[in-house]
Amino acid sequence: MRSAGTASADLGATTRSTCVPCLIGTTAVLPGQASCAPCAQGTYGVPDPQHPGFFVCQACAPGSFLNYTGGVMLATGGSPCYPCPLGTFFGGTGAPACTPCPAGSYSASLGATACTLVAPGFYINGTGSVSAAAGQGCLPGSYSAVPGAQRCSPCAPGTYANSSASTSCTLCPAGTALASYGGEKLANCLACDPGAQQDDSCLTCQTKV
Repeated sequence: MRSAGTASADLGATTRSTCVPCLIGTTAVLPGQASCAPCAQGTYGVPDPQHPGFFVCQACAPGSFLNYTGGVMLATGGSPCYPCPLGTFFGGTGAPACTPCPAGSYSASLGATACTLVAPGFYINGTGSVSAAAGQGCLPGSYSAVPGAQRCSPCAPGTYANSSASTSCTLCPAGTALASYGGEKLANCLACDPGAQQDDSCLTCQTKV
């Protein structure tokens, strides 16, 4: 019976001597194959440590990729896999290509296995960003409270944010109210008329009872 890692093109072969080891960069995964196939993208040929003289396909490490078939280990014994470019990542093994960082994140180093989330107060609405500088500060009247924002949220009625890159909004002071979203400054909080008071949510002024 032919063993994995070998192949024989002879019909009716009766001895192992007709089975030849696959060349480096190729493999026969299952016993009984007639020919060896190139190592798939994301893998490359290395000596089989358990069977001297035979070769196996090894997966590229996390943070790297190989986009062609039949790859082989370097003469130095190293991996031929390329590091993931800036703005991309791959956390598993055996990648034929790396994945662009999703919106809200970036990768500023080669060979990333994960992307870095943009800081609170900032957002990134595109994919494949290569540095923290891709993050844009939330405009006045909006905020982002957690890392990884793809967009900023408008300040709720009764609140405002008067600076860029805000991580929260400020409540209108007592005696004032703001009924709309996106308050950008304290002046948007309007004073209640005489004989009225601010409601609990700072949205409207109500006549005192």
